[in-house]
Amino acid sequence: MKFLIALTLVFALGWVVVAAQEEEARVPVIVVTQPMARGTVLLPDLLSGPNAVVEVQQWKAEYAPATAFQQIEDLQGLVVRIDLAARTPLLAGNLVVEAPQAAAIGSDTALMIPPQAYAVPLRVSNLAAAPPSLNETDCVSIDGVFNFGGELAETRLPLLDGGVVVENVAGSGLVTVAADRESAVTLIWAQQNNIRLWLEFCEA
Repeated sequence: MKFLIALTLVFALGWVVVAAQEEEARVPVIVVTQPMARGTVLLPDLLSGPNAVVEVQQWKAEYAPATAFQQIEDLQGLVVRIDLAARTPLLAGNLVVEAPQAAAIGSDTALMIPPQAYAVPLRVSNLAAAPPSLNETDCVSIDGVFNFGGELAETRLPLLDGGVVVENVAGSGLVTVAADRESAVTLIWAQQNNIRLWLEFCEA
């Protein structure tokens, strides 16, 4: 009888030890220690030393993201694809080898969009006027050209002030600008209603 009790205790103790080990199984996960902007290149000084913006944490295996980076050396030279908040784990989908590679995942235009802004593609055929050359990061303002008839024919009303050109690929027929939410909605509405757009550089 005593033997059976002892044997039962041994098995019970072994189960508790195994369960505890499984519960505490942890894996390394690299997280950012401060907010990181899209387009940031992870150079060596950002990965180690006093200016490091990442750290290795030990997460319970069951909670660790499958695509999380585990070794600091694997991050060197990679580019942050989206804005990251502090304490965010670095995942394979959030980093690219170089900025243009973002197009393979979504669009490298995302690297150019300011925070809290929205990208709006504009049809070149719908532009009543535009500068002869537009480059990425150019500041632009956009008016809608409305035809109310009579003295108000061809009236220009402001739709966007201080937008930013984020993409202008020759031959694509589109110019993409970054705008605040309200202006983005207005520009989409204008194009849906075939309202022509007057695009010009921001005033200095």
